[in-house]
Amino acid sequence: MRRIFAFCACFALTIGIISASSAQTFKMRKFLGEVQTGVISSGSLGSQTAEVGHAFSFTIPSSFFRSSMPGGLSYTATRADGSALPAWLSFASATRTFSGTPLAQHEETSAIKVTARNTAGNAAYADLSIVVSNPAPSVLTPIPDHVIAAFQPFSFTIDPDTFSNNPSELLTLTATLSDGAALPVWIFFNDILGSFEGTAPASGSITLRVTATDEGGSSESDHFVLTINNPAPVLANAIPDQSGTALVAFSYVVPTSTFADNAGDTLTWSALKTDGTALPTWLSFNTGTRTFSGTPADMGTTSVRLTVTDTSGNTVSDDFNIAIGQDSTPDTFTLAAITGVAPGTLSTLSSPVTISGFSDSLTASVSGSGSPQISVNGGTWAGSASITAGNTLSVRLTASASFNTGASATVTIGGTSATFSVTTAPQDTTPDTFTFTAVTNAVLSSTQTSNTATISGITGSVPISITEGSYKIDSGAYTTSAGTITNGQTVTLQTTSSASYSTAKNVILTIGSVSATWTVTTTADTPPASTLIAQIWSTSAVGGGGTSPSFTITKAWTVTGLYSYHWNGCSGSTPGTVSIQHSNGTTYGPFQTTGVGTWGCSPNIYWQAETNVVIPAGTWTFIDSNPSTWSTNASLSYKGMCQIVGY
Repeated sequence: MRRIFAFCACFALTIGIISASSAQTFKMRKFLGEVQTGVISSGSLGSQTAEVGHAFSFTIPSSFFRSSMPGGLSYTATRADGSALPAWLSFASATRTFSGTPLAQHEETSAIKVTARNTAGNAAYADLSIVVSNPAPSVLTPIPDHVIAAFQPFSFTIDPDTFSNNPSELLTLTATLSDGAALPVWIFFNDILGSFEGTAPASGSITLRVTATDEGGSSESDHFVLTINNPAPVLANAIPDQSGTALVAFSYVVPTSTFADNAGDTLTWSALKTDGTALPTWLSFNTGTRTFSGTPADMGTTSVRLTVTDTSGNTVSDDFNIAIGQDSTPDTFTLAAITGVAPGTLSTLSSPVTISGFSDSLTASVSGSGSPQISVNGGTWAGSASITAGNTLSVRLTASASFNTGASATVTIGGTSATFSVTTAPQDTTPDTFTFTAVTNAVLSSTQTSNTATISGITGSVPISITEGSYKIDSGAYTTSAGTITNGQTVTLQTTSSASYSTAKNVILTIGSVSATWTVTTTADTPPASTLIAQIWSTSAVGGGGTSPSFTITKAWTVTGLYSYHWNGCSGSTPGTVSIQHSNGTTYGPFQTTGVGTWGCSPNIYWQAETNVVIPAGTWTFIDSNPSTWSTNASLSYKGMCQIVGY
């Protein structure tokens, strides 16, 4: 474009509006002292594109329209036919800017006329074409391939920015297989959220297609691969930490419910330490029975990793610890009971027992009745002692002071205890057989003493009692009262015989549950034949006139007859009485006598008295009631002749 200026001293210059497509026309009018100026444009504004749903803005360059007049330009815009701009489009005159956001219904090409005017009212025009387009959706963020596990629920959502789209339009999402076939029944597609979910019934892979369609029917699709893997086993129940004891066999069977495999695969089991190294030598794992076993030699903790592998090589593991501690619980031991001991006896375990099955030194202690004590390896007896595996243990206590009564003590070593009991024997109140020799022909009403019996076969103090007599124990006094007797003591009985002939008296001695009878029987009513007890019959014995003849006997006698001789020249006299008197003053008699003739001379007689008295041993004196006729004859004066007979 060229500018042409003409000058003269007095003229007017009128410049018209020139567009790029028309010939440049210059009209000059010559006025005296006046110049007229127009508006010049640069031609067409060309074509601009606006997208549905996107903000549009276009500013006319400031240099596109020019005017030499002061005051600037004003701008207006209409459709090319002079009608108003489209509803979505506005024009800011001050900034020469078109702006707006077209919607789908605004999709068209609009011819726009822009007018620029100067202050003189001169105008220039330029045409502008605005094309509103609505592009189809496009893949902005491709959907990545997905991997899921068979038999396990899955869910995933595609990225909201997968497809680009006009913000003013809604996209409708659909999903099919890549060939357009419907999705398998086990896949559900939520077209609002853009999510897939379901549970695959088997392993494999499929290609899915997701299509986005805008409101105008334009669409775009994206494909992705859904891979269904055989699901890995899962840990269903964690294995709890285990514990064991040194030197004690350890065993743990892993439950089948520890791991689960939804595919039903056969699982292969294996075990290592958590650092991947082999299990310690003491510990083995049986894959068939899922059993850990072994006997640890020392204390410590082993961290184990148990792994299962399915047929597809999928694995899952669980870690747990096996803590081995000190064995403070010995093997069970027993202490043989003792029975039948005497009360108060210090009783010791018959044979020491060997204590084993633990791994460290422990303290053995004892408690209970009877002041119990223990001894380790034959050492000092005490209430407690240190003990190690393999040592022997003995225990003792004092038995109860009562019969048939138990005393017990409990020995405790670590976590193991045993009881030692000692029971006294029941009291034996049944003595061995004891007897007393029966007495016969006992003198009437005489004191009789039995043989002495030694009592055996009893324990403790056993009751003793007697009827119809008295007893004495050892050298004690005779008594009729009940008492007690112990093993090894002696007992002697005493009683008074019956006052009647041929009468038995039963003396019963009872010791515990056993009784013995001692029978004392008096002599028969017919006495035995009398014998001469004493005779003072010679002149030497009489001494020529003594009237108090004496005799001595060494045992008791039953006197059956007393005889005194009265000669008196055969004249006789009336028989009198006779007596005998002990040196202690005891007198039997007087007994009335009868006269008996003899030697053919009557009344040459002797006096005879029949008696039945028992006299004890000692010295006795014969007494006659008529000493004056007590002689063989008067001339000799042999007085005191007598006889004593009996049995």
